[in-house]
Amino acid sequence: MEAEKILKRIVHIEDSDSALDQSKLIGGSPIDSVVFSNIFSDRTKKASKMLYSQFNMETTLAIPYTDQHSNLMKDYVSLLTELKIGKIILKIGTWGINNSFMDPGGFQYQNKKSIQDLQSWISDFKKNHDIPIYLHPIRQLSLSPQLFYKKIITELSDLHIPLSIDLGCVLSDYKNWGTENKKEILGILKGNPLISMFWLSAVRKAGDAYIPCACERVDDEIWDMLGLLTCEDSALILMTDRLSNDSQITADIKKLMNVKGAVPKHEYFN
Repeated sequence: MEAEKILKRIVHIEDSDSALDQSKLIGGSPIDSVVFSNIFSDRTKKASKMLYSQFNMETTLAIPYTDQHSNLMKDYVSLLTELKIGKIILKIGTWGINNSFMDPGGFQYQNKKSIQDLQSWISDFKKNHDIPIYLHPIRQLSLSPQLFYKKIITELSDLHIPLSIDLGCVLSDYKNWGTENKKEILGILKGNPLISMFWLSAVRKAGDAYIPCACERVDDEIWDMLGLLTCEDSALILMTDRLSNDSQITADIKKLMNVKGAVPKHEYFN
């Protein structure tokens, strides 16, 4: 794989009082884009506009898909006239506390209409906007790995839209469901050419389960996965949150830029 083949390096920033300062730190690094946890707040809008005006850095817009006619979706799309948006990530599944907009369980049971409505929304969007779209199924940890990776990913793959996967959830699955699932899960992901966006995070224990965690440096096992999964048009999203300190962010960005296939070493690291 030639060095320039990774197309995008993206950093996730949480909506918090630290968002603007973290954005300034990230803006001075060789990153292509940022994605905010909540783009509707005044502080994240300010950070997004600052990144473009000062660093020519676009924002990747993460949209929680509800249904094709929802006012929330229209509100998100309206941001395309206010901010410089380079990519769209449609998050499908549970979003927020007690708000289940599109349960992934519907994909493999009776809810075929959900898929059809999603396809219709994407088709209408593309008629008016020339912006790449990724689909990101929210991983519900109560679902078995087989149900999620085999059935849900297969259903979404039928739409022939690039897919986004949270590798923190993948690593959590190994730990929660047993490492015997590791080879099968990696085989499914590696064998699907549509999976081309990868979220990178740490993993921590919460009660009896392991979950992704953005307040620590990316887990070494996740960096190791990238050598197996990344393809010539991959996008990598580095997770941070309000608790991430400057040293964590800069260390992980440095490692991100040295992923095989990302980019040659940059003067930023000299």
